[in-house]
Amino acid sequence: MPLQGNDGESAALLPDAFDHVHSPSPRSHDYDPSQSSVSPVTIGAHRTPKHLPGGHNVLRTRVASHAHSEATITILDHSPEIICCEPKYRLQDSGESFGLGALTRRLTFIGLAVSAVFGAACVILGILIRLHSLPVPYGSYHGGNLRLNLYPRFLREALLLILNLTFVKLSLYSSGTAHETALRWTLASETGKRRKKIRLEFNANFRFLQSSQCWYSANGSIANVIMAICLVTSYASSSMILLDAQGSNDHNTAVSFVALIILGTVTLVQFIIAAAGILTTEIPTWSQSPFDTAWALVERGKRGQLGLERQPGRCMHACFVRHPPPRPQKAYAATKFRRFVKYVWLLIAAGYYWCFIIWAMIESGTQGSHRGRSWNPIPSSATAGSTSRSSPDTGSMNFSWEGEAPTAGLLWGLGILVGFQGVRDERLWQEAAPGRGGTDPSPNPLKLLFISWQSGAIHIADPILHWLFGLAVSVDANVGFQVRPVQILYVTVLGTLRVVLTTFVARFNPKNTQPSTYGHLQTLANLVDDWHPKMYWGHKRDGHAGTSNDPTLIHPIKREMEYGHDISRFFCSIKCATSLTIHPQGYRRLGAYAPFPPIKLDMDYG
Repeated sequence: MPLQGNDGESAALLPDAFDHVHSPSPRSHDYDPSQSSVSPVTIGAHRTPKHLPGGHNVLRTRVASHAHSEATITILDHSPEIICCEPKYRLQDSGESFGLGALTRRLTFIGLAVSAVFGAACVILGILIRLHSLPVPYGSYHGGNLRLNLYPRFLREALLLILNLTFVKLSLYSSGTAHETALRWTLASETGKRRKKIRLEFNANFRFLQSSQCWYSANGSIANVIMAICLVTSYASSSMILLDAQGSNDHNTAVSFVALIILGTVTLVQFIIAAAGILTTEIPTWSQSPFDTAWALVERGKRGQLGLERQPGRCMHACFVRHPPPRPQKAYAATKFRRFVKYVWLLIAAGYYWCFIIWAMIESGTQGSHRGRSWNPIPSSATAGSTSRSSPDTGSMNFSWEGEAPTAGLLWGLGILVGFQGVRDERLWQEAAPGRGGTDPSPNPLKLLFISWQSGAIHIADPILHWLFGLAVSVDANVGFQVRPVQILYVTVLGTLRVVLTTFVARFNPKNTQPSTYGHLQTLANLVDDWHPKMYWGHKRDGHAGTSNDPTLIHPIKREMEYGHDISRFFCSIKCATSLTIHPQGYRRLGAYAPFPPIKLDMDYG
């Protein structure tokens, strides 16, 4: 298939590469198939108008091989000596499949069962206390609440912390995992209105900020709002189950039946929504690993279903930005995460302002406030100061909006936790780098929680911060609603450390040569060209980086080498079979007197 140049010279395009040619292009010549020694291929030429620098028109010619590769040859009409090669992969079927996440599914179901039992137990216990039907030999009933004597005094706060770290955390985490998994695969089955691509972009999602297009479903906008309100109320009510009873000589603690009923109700509501979501959603895998999610979507795409398709020429592209840096920061990988970090910084500033206002009210002698001398984190009657809103007859919770003030800490954790899940997915991807031992074929849930010290710190700090908010803003069984500036200061300082850590992670720029993904599924589909449960990533051959289950086939990335041959940045050109050089206008042109090897049909390009 010779090609005539403008200067009258004849350049051989892909010599001895085809034994059958079918092309309506007037520039193609007949080719004798008897002189070919390679596997049969078919060329089908079709014109696709495209304009390049210099006014060149493009003729795209697809080369379909019976081997495991496919390429697109682009010939410029105005300058026929220039071609470019757009590789397109056909992923080989290894016979292996993605992980189904059986352990995660089993633990989630167990957690949902515990959540249902815990919610029902709280409701029943609250009703029994309200009816004075619960026999308590060392307590008494007053105003519908159960009065107890707990010594030492910090035992009440210790019990609340244990409750938040165990049953409340387990119930909310199980319902959240089920709801997030159902939402993930709901988004994977829907397409955007503008771009006909799946709506699922990241393995970790802002599950309260994204919803199904079916607004009335278990993953719709209404259900998401209800789940968010229930999650907020869960931490608020759990901090108010045991109330301090100041001024009572016999009993220093009141068990609030209202807080128990509310906690049980919102826990059951979250369980119902999560159960409805997983029952009405087709979930191919319960695995939280980004590899299993991306692999399942790639398999869907190969079957012609709604899924992901590998994009050629992006074997070294990080995330999904059009012109990304080689290793983007988390803040630039997900714009929602960047906005949420800014929002949390505003909350931190509001916390310091709130502390200053309460302190000024105490120093000015505002009615209902009193001074103290103690800076103990656990509040007592000698705490540095507090303000209160009360009435002489108050015997239970004050239902004004301030009673939900401890839930403000939840806003600090919703987006931050999702952001650190993106860091978790990035850590899993970094295990595929040369010398790291390869990816984990089945990461257990405990590893996913504590895969890095940042992720572990966030998961541990989450219930502790909510508990500390309960110390700063609380309801006393006798006095009423109380705000303590010392505890507000402690919470705000800890929140500042948490947000500084979050900002550091968001701005951290990895120093390795591995493209960052942060759980972006299309990027993983582009970087992984050979799917296996355990994979290694690195240099595979000149101009191409990819994955393999054999570590001997993977080598460190060569920093001086170009990878991917991205068609959006330059065009490969050939003239009289000479060597490649960089053209000033952005595409690559060939120099002189250097041999240019023919395209190998059994090789993957890009």
